[in-house]
Amino acid sequence: MQGAWRVTPAHLTEMSPDTIRGFYPGVTYQLGNCLAAFNLPIQERLAASHGYPFAPTATIVPVLIAVAVLTLLGKEAAASSSATGWAPRRRRPRRARADRGSA
Repeated sequence: MQGAWRVTPAHLTEMSPDTIRGFYPGVTYQLGNCLAAFNLPIQERLAASHGYPFAPTATIVPVLIAVAVLTLLGKEAAASSSATGWAPRRRRPRRARADRGSA
C-alpha cells in the first residue's frame, strides 16, 4: 500500500539503506499508526474531564508545534543540494531553429 500519503513513503524509501529499502517505509508507517492509536483514548479522557472543544485542541496543538520545530531545526532545513546529494536537473536552453543548421 505504501501509506496514505504517497510522498512520505517514497521519501523514506530513498533515504533508507539498500539492505532495508523494502522494509523501512512500511514499518515506519505502521509504527506511526501505533502511536496514533493512543490519540483516541487520550481525547476521550480529556473530553470527559474538560469538555469536547478542549480535547482536540490539547492533542492537535502540541503535534503542530512539534512538527514545526522539527521542520525548522531538522538537518535538512539548512542542507544545500550538494550536501544531500540531490540537485535539480538543469535544462539546457533550446536553440533557435536557425542555429540548428539546415537539413
